[in-house]
Amino acid sequence: AWGQGGRQEEWRMASDTVLVTNVPKNVAEEQKMRVYFSRFGKVARVIIDSAGDRGGRGGGGGDREQVNARVTFTSHESAQAAIRSVDAVLSNRFIMVKWAAPSEMDHGPVVDPPPGGRHSMRA
Repeated sequence: AWGQGGRQEEWRMASDTVLVTNVPKNVAEEQKMRVYFSRFGKVARVIIDSAGDRGGRGGGGGDREQVNARVTFTSHESAQAAIRSVDAVLSNRFIMVKWAAPSEMDHGPVVDPPPGGRHSMRA
């Protein structure tokens, strides 16, 4: 389990991805997120989680008003700076920035699994 002991600290020490939560849909745009987070360092990728958009028809009035986003930087230091910042994200104090757990990361070529991670156990 990732949520226990030192393993969690291992991936945090190397992670370059943050999870941005409580993002209002009206600001949940890749370009807006990229521009804001570029103040902390070079942004490699922004993924907006549009899970709240499943219904689709009728303008989606009953959908969630907030979505989450994953922002991947080109370095751990930039991600750490974003997490440590006390400024309101996009002028909204409800938006939270935290480390993205490995299960919340994009599994593309940029993000490597942490040492001793998923693939270390063999049957």
